[in-house]
Amino acid sequence: MTYRVFLYAAIVWFLSERFFMLGLLLAVGAVVVFLVVPLARGVRYLLTSHELARTRPRALLVSGGAAAALGALLGLVPAPDYVRAEGVAEPERLSVIYAGTGGFAADLPAQWAGGVREGEVLAVLEHDETLAAIAEVDANIRRTEARRRLALRDDPAAAAALAQQGDALLQRRARLTRDRDQFVVRAPEEGVWASPGLSREPGRWVDRGEKLGVVANTGSMFVRAVAPQAIAALVLEESRTEAEMRVRGNPQRLIAASVSREDIRPAGQRRLPSASLGYAAGGLTPIDPGADDPSMASERFFEARVLPEPGSGLLPGQRVIVRFRLDDRPLASQWWRWLRQTVQSRLDL
Repeated sequence: MTYRVFLYAAIVWFLSERFFMLGLLLAVGAVVVFLVVPLARGVRYLLTSHELARTRPRALLVSGGAAAALGALLGLVPAPDYVRAEGVAEPERLSVIYAGTGGFAADLPAQWAGGVREGEVLAVLEHDETLAAIAEVDANIRRTEARRRLALRDDPAAAAALAQQGDALLQRRARLTRDRDQFVVRAPEEGVWASPGLSREPGRWVDRGEKLGVVANTGSMFVRAVAPQAIAALVLEESRTEAEMRVRGNPQRLIAASVSREDIRPAGQRRLPSASLGYAAGGLTPIDPGADDPSMASERFFEARVLPEPGSGLLPGQRVIVRFRLDDRPLASQWWRWLRQTVQSRLDL
């Protein structure tokens, strides 16, 4: 019986997306065949069966009491209610590290995706031409200074010109020295160092101003959760602010969190906080098939800022499933809402 119901429901669902009226007629037929007819047969059996001639009052009482108890349990007794959304963890503070000068990434002492302290060396660049230029400028400075001293007695005008030339060489040396000092890249604050480009290609050339990576302060993390309009409307209507989340790939760990109405941005945006939330990367949000940007959602969504409990241990970029706690409702009300929202979203009603 369970297999028959499941198979019939799948067929009705498939046809309703392409031929709405046919799917509707089949759905009505399914309700009649799998619900109305069995109930009618059961009531007829209770009222007219000869097998229950002597125990009919007790059978009616037990059956009616069981049906009433089940109806009260499903339709009247409040039960915990939740809605879910997917999100990505981000740090409150994020320091982007750029290369102050060009050079080859000769050494990466800091471990990628590992914790670093303030001032710790993240990368060491090398550029032999810069070091050779500094040595050449030092030699020119000494030569110019020697010529200037000789010209002080015989040709004061030439000495003044050589002095200006010496100043220009000193300025050039100062610029080269600043470049050399920037060969060592240090962490501006404590956090987690992430540099996918350098970790994949150690020893490659780095241009001046190129983004090397980021240092994320994981002491203050938050989650940008993406919610469709139906879920966001429910969260906005509730008085509760509790939520909880689980990290994708680590579902046994439960993290307490909170959210407020002020932390929910109105619907009107389509660019996801991260492309990992879209279908193409295994996320739950449908993406626009006609867009070149993999982070462009097919429909506008709400974005909720969810704050995990202190010490959650979340890392930047981790995908999480956020479960928002709603006011308690009977199970029948929750199932009816799920069915209504599912039909409306799948059939674009």
